[in-house]
Amino acid sequence: MFTKLSAFVFVGLSYISQPVNAEIDIGRGVENFAPGRVLNNQDGLYDYWSGVGRIQSPTRCVGTLLDTRVDGVAKGPAYVLTNGHCVSWDGGEILRNTDFEGTIQFKFFTGQESTAKAYPFKKVNWSSMRGVDLAILELQASLASVIEDGVQPLLFGQRPDEGTDILVVGSKGIDPLQVAACQLESSPEVVEGVWVWRHTMKNKCKGIGPGSSGSPIIERSTNKIVGLLNTEYDYGAYQCGIHMPCQIKDGKFYTEITNYGISTDRIDRCFVDGVFSEDPARCVLFPAYSIVGDVARQQQYYLPEDLTTGSPAVYPKWNMRFTLDKPFYRYKVTRRPRTCEVVHGYSDIIDSANAYINDEIGPQVGIHTLCVIGVDSRESLPFPGVMRNALNAVVELKAADKNVEPLVRFRSNWFGRYAEFRRAPPSRNQFFMKYGQPAQVDCTTQDGYTEVEFKEGQGTSVVKLEPRPGLVCVYSKDIRGTSSPVETYP
Repeated sequence: MFTKLSAFVFVGLSYISQPVNAEIDIGRGVENFAPGRVLNNQDGLYDYWSGVGRIQSPTRCVGTLLDTRVDGVAKGPAYVLTNGHCVSWDGGEILRNTDFEGTIQFKFFTGQESTAKAYPFKKVNWSSMRGVDLAILELQASLASVIEDGVQPLLFGQRPDEGTDILVVGSKGIDPLQVAACQLESSPEVVEGVWVWRHTMKNKCKGIGPGSSGSPIIERSTNKIVGLLNTEYDYGAYQCGIHMPCQIKDGKFYTEITNYGISTDRIDRCFVDGVFSEDPARCVLFPAYSIVGDVARQQQYYLPEDLTTGSPAVYPKWNMRFTLDKPFYRYKVTRRPRTCEVVHGYSDIIDSANAYINDEIGPQVGIHTLCVIGVDSRESLPFPGVMRNALNAVVELKAADKNVEPLVRFRSNWFGRYAEFRRAPPSRNQFFMKYGQPAQVDCTTQDGYTEVEFKEGQGTSVVKLEPRPGLVCVYSKDIRGTSSPVETYP
């Protein structure tokens, strides 16, 4: 663990995107797990991070200028590395060669505001939130011209071992760059909302917050990029939802207060002679294909066998309709998302017209993962990119009596109060509700209950409560017609 400055050598203004001299501590003495240090670069001490900049687009993120020089010569465009969610929140689509509006401002230091310069983007070369949360963007400027402006790019490194000292260089909101130090931790797969990330790492560096997305995770001893910060545990509304990501551990979801990152291992192979390559034999991001559809909720519940009536156990189904830009697909169900990248176990090819997977989930409790890949034909080769770009839907199967979620969630705004219901067949198949003032509503009688309506194909229904009630009564029925206890909400 790095705790103090072991040697101090002035770096000056030299370009050091190549490995840093072993006598230089690029962290300038910042201790592991200490609060983030704002980078004052008035004397040029941190010039080697001048290529870490603030992206201004529909979202505010951090990006890093990539060193794609060949034998020290810049031959191609300038490329920026950031998170996929800084470009698009679509969990199924992989963007390729699409226009992108926005700029990145390099030299985003305190004490160097007058020399900071914004560079407009040209396009998205590749961006995805499927399996990884990563984007490669191209600037209108060439790499040579950006370097001539005094901006220093960074190289990719190999993924280091757990416990390696790392630095996170980035900023929150509109704050200037800061550096935070800690150690790299290994991480299982991470689930947040509809997204599943398989190539992950985690850390407990301080000073991370909104706007830090895309910040490079740098190996302290080499000044090379080994990952990108992409999310953190921030007490979201529900487990595995936005701002409350889950890890998959011991066959179930697990939450931890930590920061998560995406590994950038092997991405350096996607650049040939200074130019981004779409050759699937070289670049693990290709071939790319888009799969768009609704994925199952992360928590699913089954009805156990009813010995008194002889009713067998009833299990939920994937109920996944989707479209893709390939003529065929293959799929399999496994217990771990990472095994989606293993060729063994996939189905034969299936025509992608009207694609629909509705297999039962189970019968084992715990994590189940649906894997889908797009292919051109039965003879399509399983390039690494085909498998890395697999779509995941991940659920944790539990018995219905383990469902501790409330039957209804409430939200309010200027226009009123709303009740949100989420179907979860076979257990919570129907909902019934009545509401009013406490003196006028008796939750124990059937009088006044009305069934909540769901639009065809929709798993969520939102009801506006007019007038604003003082008491709400709700119960549900499973597909056997068995009613749940009534829940009341003041």
